[in-house]
Amino acid sequence: MTKQLRLASAVLTDVGRKRERNQDNVTQYIPPERDVFDDKGALFIVCDGMGGHAAGEVAAELGVGTISEVYYASRGEDVISSVAHAVKAANEAIYARASQNPEMAGMGTTCVTLIVSGGRAYIVNIGDSRAYLIRDGKMRQVTQDHSWVAEQVRMGLLTEEQARVHAHRNVITRSLGTQPTITADLFVETLHDGDRILICSDGLHGYVDEAAIEREVLSPVTPDVATRDLIDMANANGGPDNISAIVVDILEAPEVAGPVPLPPTVDNPIEEGTTQPLPAIPDKAKIATRTAAKSAPAAIAASKPTARRKRRAGPLLVAIRIVEVAALLVIAVGIWYVGFGPYAQQRNATTQTQTDISRVQTAVQQANQQDPATALKTLAIARLQVIGDLNNPNLDAATRQQAQTALTQLQPAVQNTVRRYNAAALIQPVTVTQAVIYPLANCLTPGSTTPSALTSVSALAPVAQPAPKAGTAGTQMLYALSGGSLYETLTPLGMDGNPGQGDATCEQVVLKGVTVIGLTSVGNTVYALGQDADGKYAVYAVQPQGFNKDGSVNAKISVRVSLPTTGETPTALTVAGNNTYVGFTGGVATPTGLWFFNGKGNTPALTIALPSKPATLGVGGATIYLLLSDGSVGQLDAQNIYLPLSVVAAPPALTTDPSIYSVSTPVPTPALTPTGADAATPTATSTPAPTDTTGAGTPTPTPIPTQPPISIVGTLFASGATLAIDPTTPTNVLIGDGALSRVVRLVASASGPGLGLNAQYVYGPPLDHASGLALAAGKVMMSATGPTATPGTTTTIPILNAYVWSNGDLVTFPIPEPAAGA
Repeated sequence: MTKQLRLASAVLTDVGRKRERNQDNVTQYIPPERDVFDDKGALFIVCDGMGGHAAGEVAAELGVGTISEVYYASRGEDVISSVAHAVKAANEAIYARASQNPEMAGMGTTCVTLIVSGGRAYIVNIGDSRAYLIRDGKMRQVTQDHSWVAEQVRMGLLTEEQARVHAHRNVITRSLGTQPTITADLFVETLHDGDRILICSDGLHGYVDEAAIEREVLSPVTPDVATRDLIDMANANGGPDNISAIVVDILEAPEVAGPVPLPPTVDNPIEEGTTQPLPAIPDKAKIATRTAAKSAPAAIAASKPTARRKRRAGPLLVAIRIVEVAALLVIAVGIWYVGFGPYAQQRNATTQTQTDISRVQTAVQQANQQDPATALKTLAIARLQVIGDLNNPNLDAATRQQAQTALTQLQPAVQNTVRRYNAAALIQPVTVTQAVIYPLANCLTPGSTTPSALTSVSALAPVAQPAPKAGTAGTQMLYALSGGSLYETLTPLGMDGNPGQGDATCEQVVLKGVTVIGLTSVGNTVYALGQDADGKYAVYAVQPQGFNKDGSVNAKISVRVSLPTTGETPTALTVAGNNTYVGFTGGVATPTGLWFFNGKGNTPALTIALPSKPATLGVGGATIYLLLSDGSVGQLDAQNIYLPLSVVAAPPALTTDPSIYSVSTPVPTPALTPTGADAATPTATSTPAPTDTTGAGTPTPTPIPTQPPISIVGTLFASGATLAIDPTTPTNVLIGDGALSRVVRLVASASGPGLGLNAQYVYGPPLDHASGLALAAGKVMMSATGPTATPGTTTTIPILNAYVWSNGDLVTFPIPEPAAGA
C-alpha cells in the first residue's frame, strides 16, 4: 500500500515572565481538503516581532497572516515558488505598513516557516528564530541564525560560549519587513517515519540550554506535552522574553522520487540537507513574458528554410522569404499571445476564479450540514482562494465583480457558522464596554521605575470603608503579587455595589526579607507563600490594619506554617479552614506533589504525588481543585487522593460578537487539537482535528444535531492559566485562560468527582490575552419586571466580577450568570 503523509503537531506561545505583551505570533494550518493538502501540504510559522509600542506585534501578525494567505492562494505552483511569493509579499506588507505609520518605523520580525509537503520538509528562515530536526536519537539545528554574534562565530571570531553572553547577542542582521527586499534561507529535507521537527523563537533557545531542549524533544511525549514542557523550561529560567514553540511529528512519510521540484526560473538543482538562499521568484507576468521570449525565437529558428546551395537570391525570392519570416513571426507571436501571453493569462485567471467561486458557493451551501469547526476551515480556504484571485492583475472586471459578490455571500455564512460553533462550545462573548480600567502606575517592583506585571491577583470580600467618598459604597480590596512583592489594592465601588470609575490605590505590604511566591485569600485574610532571606519557605497570614507613615500597608503578619523543605520548591497555595495545601516541585522521593497540613504543626500530615507541577490551587465547597503546569485539571477526593479530571472546552473561534465579523478579515478557525489521555480515541461523531491528518482526506459531512459535536477530546489549558472559585457558588470553578482570551466556567458533578463545562466567556480587544483571575461578589441594579413589579422601581441582583491584569492595568468586568442547572 502506498504510504500517505500523516503527522501530529502542537503550537504554543507564551508571553513569558518579564514582558507585558506577546510580540510572537504563531500558526499552523493543515488543510482538511485532500486536493489542497496534496498540492500545498501543511504550513507552520513562528514570527518574533521587533519594534516599539505594539509595532512588533503588528509585524509578526502581518508576517504570519500574509505568508499563510499568499502561500495557499498560489494554486498550481511548486512549493518553493509559492513560499517565495509569500515571503516577498509579507516583507512588502510589513515594510509598507511601517512606511505609512511613523510610529512603526523600523518594525520587523524574524520568521521561520516550515512546510511539510509530500515526503519533504521545506524550511525558510529569516532572523534568529530556529528550526531543529530530531532523527535517530539526535537533534540538529538546520537553520542558521541571522545575527551579529552568529556571523562572528561562523567566521571564527567568537566561540559559541562567548556568543551566548556577548553584549550584541540580540543584534539581528536580517529580518522581515525592515528593508524593501530581503533574502531568506531555504533548507529542504527528505522526511523519514518518526522524524520530529521543532521550530521556535529565541525566547526558548536563547534561555534554555540546547542539551535540555534535546532531552525534552527526544523524550517519548506527544507534541502537546513537549511544547508545554519547553515553554515551562524557559519560564523556569526567568522567562525574560516571549516564548514560542511548534513541534511536528512525522507519523508516516511517503516515498519521494526525483529531485526537488524547481521554480521555472531556477536552473540549478536544490541540494537537500544544506542551507541555501531562497530563490528570488519574479512576478508571474514576468515569468510568462520570459518564457514566451525564449520560445518565440526558437519557433522561428526551427522553421527557417535551409539553402541547398549558395546562390544569390532574386528580388522575388527575397520578398517571398521576408513574407515567410513575417508569417512565421506572426504565428509565433499569436501562439505566444494565446498560449502564454495576456490572452492566456486572462483566460487562466478567469477559469481559476470561476472554479474558486464555485468552491465558495459550495462551501456556503454545505456549511449548515457540516460540523461548525470543519465548516469554518472550509470557508477559510474558499476565502483565501478567492482573495488570491482578486490579487491577480490579469482578472477581467466582470469576473472580478463575481468574485467580490461571492465573498459577500460568504460573510453571513461565516457569521452563522461561528454562532453555531459558539452554541456547541457554550461560548458567550463578554461585553468589553462594561469593563472598568484602573491604571496602577504606583505598583512597582522594588528598584524599578515602570509598572510590573501582576503575576497573581486575589480578591477579598468587599470592604466598606469608615468614610467612603460621596457616590461610593466602599471599596473592593484585592491583593496582588508583583515581582516577588505583595501589594494591597483598593478599587472604588459605586452606590449600587458595582465597580466604580475612579482612581485605585496600590500600596506595598512589607514582608521584611520575604520574597512572595504565591497567594490566596479566605474572607478578609490573605495567605502568602514566601521565602525568607535564609532560603526557608513558610506560609504567612496577612491581616490589614491600616497604613504606615510611608504609605505602605500596616498589616498583622504571622507564620501559619513553616515548610520543612529538603530541596523542594513550593509553587502554589490554598487554605481550607485549619487545613493548608502547598504544591511543590523538585522533590527526590516525590518530584511533583502536594503537602497537606492539618493545622497540627509544621510537618505535612500527607504528601500527595502529582503528575505535574501544581500551578494554581482552589477550594470549592469541601473540595480541593488543582490546575497543573501541563494545563490539566484535577481534584482531591475525600481521602486526599488525586483524581485527574477530563475537561472538554473547545477553544474560541472568535472573541467578539459574530455579527461584527467582516469578510475583509480572515475566517476565524479554532485550533482544535486533541490533547490528554483520550486524544487518540475521538468520538464517532468527531471530525479529524488539524493535528491528526491520517490520510489527509476530506472529512465526510456529519448530520448536525441540535447541539453539533466539537472535534476535540480532552482540553489542556495554556501555560499561565489561573484557577479561581466562584465566591457566590463554590461548586463553580473558573479558569482564566489568557492565551485564548477566555474565562471557562466548570461545574462540580452532583453524582461524584468531576467537572463539567457550563460556559465560556470570551473577551476581545482591548482585554485580549489578559492574565490572572480574581473573582469578587458584586451587585447590579436593574428595572423591576414581572406581574407584581411596580412601574419605575428597580431591583438589585448579585453578579460576579472578574479582575484581570491587561496591558499594564487592573481591569474588572462582569461575568454572566451560570447556565441553568449550575
